Amino acid sequence: SLMGAFEARLSMRDRSGGRAPLAAIDIGAGKISCLIAAAPADAAHAVDILGTGSMALRHGDVSADTRVRLLRVAADQALRMAGDVMPAFATAYSGPDLVTTRAIGVIRIRKGEIAPRDVIAAINAARATADLDGRRLLHAQPVGYSIDDQEPIMDPRGLPGQELAAEVCLVHAPAEAVAEAEALIAQAGFSGPAFTVAGPFAAGHAVLTAEEREAGAVVIDFGEGGAGIAVFQDGVIRHAETVPGGGARLTLDLAARLKTTFAVAERAKLAHGGLSGDFDSGEAIEVPVLGADGRLEQGVALRGAFTEALLPRLEEIFEGIAARLAAADVPGGPDALGVALT
Repeated sequence: SLMGAFEARLSMRDRSGGRAPLAAIDIGAGKISCLIAAAPADAAHAVDILGTGSMALRHGDVSADTRVRLLRVAADQALRMAGDVMPAFATAYSGPDLVTTRAIGVIRIRKGEIAPRDVIAAINAARATADLDGRRLLHAQPVGYSIDDQEPIMDPRGLPGQELAAEVCLVHAPAEAVAEAEALIAQAGFSGPAFTVAGPFAAGHAVLTAEEREAGAVVIDFGEGGAGIAVFQDGVIRHAETVPGGGARLTLDLAARLKTTFAVAERAKLAHGGLSGDFDSGEAIEVPVLGADGRLEQGVALRGAFTEALLPRLEEIFEGIAARLAAADVPGGPDALGVALT
């Protein structure tokens, strides 16, 4: 009943310290996840996880109906744990053509001292210069300010000047792809306020501390369909994009090498795909293979075959990531930054 839902909402809000809960939804290439959490009123405490759920996607099945159905199941798992219908949701985009560009906005200062409204005006001026036709702007992060063409600073508020320039990092994605993901979530039953962030941005905030983001770090979020990369410096994101090649590509290579199905290769990869440490390349591993009739039959593969199949593709992917990072507009370059792999 409506009253019952209202009472449940109040109960849940009490559990979360007075903050409204939020559903974080991730529609990936390999699985769909739903996590329900609430930020406590005391910022010193960690986020309260109220419920989780996930469902695996069968390789190659990208139909909207399948994703909506699996999202409903994953959301139901999370909601049963959390005990309430969510008022809002957030999702992350990690698909193709997630890119970062820079824009600069310049304004005149009406009064001698720079006020917060001047900072906002400079940021909006930078956004207005960007060509985002057919794109969805996910983040507009200021990365530096300059007063009267002086050296860049991070916070100009309260300082004197006549002209303020803001350099803004713009992270954007194809508008159609983002809208499609949001529509799938709405079809699954979620409603109310929603927002989409860049997947690498979310990964960086999930695995890096505030101190690490301040000092500078690179996050590589290795997914099923591709890899997302994000660079943080001075506490803000300075670059984010996605590169092709992920876990599914590795599995396809292994399936071709072992002459087996994708599902068998995926299980074999997880069980025996480690490339570090000491192992015998001649070790025999039982792996079902495709016979002449197209059916699986007993087979054996040498451990070295895993390395031969996986290592070249991993090298290709990470060389591509290194090239993208080298081309990124990062002060001092990314080489001096620590790397977090997720």
